[in-house]
Amino acid sequence: MSHTITLNGKIIQDIRHNIGYPSHEKSKYERERVRFSHCLFLTQDKNILTYQTATPYTIVRISEPTDIKIPYPLAINLEPVLIENSPSINLEIPDCTFATLQTFNNTDRPEYIKTNDLKTNVVMLGNYKTNLEYLNDMQEKTNYMNYLMNCKIDYDTKDNAKQYDWDKVHLCNLADTLHLDYTKPYYIKYPLSQQTELDKYAMSKILQQVSKFGYLYRTVHDEDYAEKTLKIPVAIFAKNICLRQMTALIIGRIKQNEHTK
Repeated sequence: MSHTITLNGKIIQDIRHNIGYPSHEKSKYERERVRFSHCLFLTQDKNILTYQTATPYTIVRISEPTDIKIPYPLAINLEPVLIENSPSINLEIPDCTFATLQTFNNTDRPEYIKTNDLKTNVVMLGNYKTNLEYLNDMQEKTNYMNYLMNCKIDYDTKDNAKQYDWDKVHLCNLADTLHLDYTKPYYIKYPLSQQTELDKYAMSKILQQVSKFGYLYRTVHDEDYAEKTLKIPVAIFAKNICLRQMTALIIGRIKQNEHTK
């Protein structure tokens, strides 16, 4: 027996652009540290279901009204899943996995049951086996995503977003996910993320659609233990398409030696 939840296949197909992939050149520690970036996070607030992905540099969040109900916040590993072009896709959670999920989310969970004891469980997403991730820091990552999406940003003129060095791969993925207008009509052949180069025209068109631009400030210490505050550029995109609220955030590269102290 299993619990079946019907999800929006189009949103999953779109949002998958933003997931990270593990590099075999990275250490085991590094792969584990960024494991959250392979996941689709599902959360629900009343009748609003939110699909969310996060890498160390970008966050994409798409929300829509729904009649379904997910039992708990879920982190689904999308790395092994090939999303089919379907309006809906089923997530099947076996009974044994569901029981572990209940234990993991039980506020009265005995102290002797550690999160490390709750191993990754296999589920089916469409026709593909994948994992529900019981990340030890899942709540921390979810809180971090919510913090960035709702944090206090020192907003600046949107035109100033054009002066920063944005990661082109992440920017292309966000443009495809949010269906941003970035090309002249005769350019449209492939998704931007599949093109070999991002020309200045396309980059300019993407940055014209920034909804808000500003800065986060982070205090760090250099090799001499001197304190300095980094000024981190942040661009936010927001759209509403077919009752879906689509929001994306990208963190820019800090210019060399740029800090406020």
